[in-house]
Amino acid sequence: MNRLVTIITYPQKGYRWAFTIGLSILFIVLSSFTLESKLLVNKLFLVSNTNKILTPTEEATEAQALFQQVWEAVFVNYYKPEFNHQQWQYWLTHYKNQLKTPEDVTVATQTMLTSLNDPYSIFLPPKRFESQSISIASKLFGIGLQLEGDATGKVIVVGTVPNAPAEKAGIQSGDSIIAIDDKPTSGMPIEDCAKKIRGNKGTTVKLTLLRHAEKTPQKMTLSVVRDEIKFKTVETFTFKSYPTIGYIKLNSFISEDLLEEVKQALEQFKLKKSLIIDVRGNLGGLLENAVELSDLFLDEGTIVSVKSRISKHQYEASAHNGQAFYGKLIILTDKSSASASEVFAGAMKDHHRATLVGTQTFGKGLVQQVITLNQRGKTKLETVGLNLTVAQYLTPNGTNIHGVGIAPNYSIKAETNEVLLASLHTALKPTASEQATQRALTNHMKHLLKQGKKEEAWLWVDKPLQTACTLLEPTPR
Repeated sequence: MNRLVTIITYPQKGYRWAFTIGLSILFIVLSSFTLESKLLVNKLFLVSNTNKILTPTEEATEAQALFQQVWEAVFVNYYKPEFNHQQWQYWLTHYKNQLKTPEDVTVATQTMLTSLNDPYSIFLPPKRFESQSISIASKLFGIGLQLEGDATGKVIVVGTVPNAPAEKAGIQSGDSIIAIDDKPTSGMPIEDCAKKIRGNKGTTVKLTLLRHAEKTPQKMTLSVVRDEIKFKTVETFTFKSYPTIGYIKLNSFISEDLLEEVKQALEQFKLKKSLIIDVRGNLGGLLENAVELSDLFLDEGTIVSVKSRISKHQYEASAHNGQAFYGKLIILTDKSSASASEVFAGAMKDHHRATLVGTQTFGKGLVQQVITLNQRGKTKLETVGLNLTVAQYLTPNGTNIHGVGIAPNYSIKAETNEVLLASLHTALKPTASEQATQRALTNHMKHLLKQGKKEEAWLWVDKPLQTACTLLEPTPR
């Protein structure tokens, strides 16, 4: 069975500060929405793999060949036979004998793909391809640092992963990394710094740090042993005021461990009468994950169907494993719930297995295939890739949600400050300034937190979640 995989790589926005749940992706510069076929990730084209230094003529020949391969991949596999009304043959003529280096190929390929007016069909130069590969694996071998470069070119630690080697070694936010394995970081791109810090499990990286916490900056050198840094994408919460409800937050569908994490959550909530599954801000991941997750809650029926002009990209998934949880389900959605999130939400809604609460989803119903290529530069071979739209998917009812999204059963828009304040019988006048309104909101939240009422604060500020809880358990404790 062909398995199609959705990759959504996009910074996730937080929803709550009273209950912060997030996916930390370290050292990764991610592309915008893409959707790929995991089984079809093949090295379909292979450029010369020699170690000799190429002459300018040979380098130009390699560059022209790579561009030709990208052109052919689009010609054979793109889901629209009219190429979005582009004369595809034009690009072969336009760049004939014009490309001399790998950099030329990158520019030409990006220009050619842009003409499709398809933001999901993109060229992946070496660093971007590596970043996407890491995000698919949802794990990283390193020491667990988040880095930023400041305006002066310094490499600054902006965060550490809890219990990861960096934190255990005593590295702190605000530390400057001035050398990695005795090589100065001044002028070094942040991606190169991250790459040097990453490495195989059990190996050691030497960091020279400058700490600015004291009046006199303190220089120190630390040797840190690398380990696996796992990204946790499933978070759970148990409400005190709604004891029959379990809450599962899915931050992403990227991780290959997602299904196992969800099963662990279901085991935790096996005595609950109902579940809230939150996919707000979840811009997707592996379509395979969305299919298998849907299969946990459905006995039978179509989960998703993928349609294409190319028969090898056709695909239909059906439920067959039976239900792992038989209680009521509510799925929280918003405008950033996309792709794999929409596959899951669409299947649950069409089969009347779950109620959707929140706002309209993003509306991404296109499928991408990742094609891996080798790019031969003057001195080395590098892996590059192409994310190419090869199909579109439909919900079980045959609905194409691309550009439209999925409407919730209960549409709950974000309330304005004024509405929230009115619900508390705040004595502010209707003409109160925005500043006064915000101040009153802040004071109320501080009051709740001061009393230790974090759950109340979260539910008060999160209207969709509060609505879901009320629908499932009308009388809270």
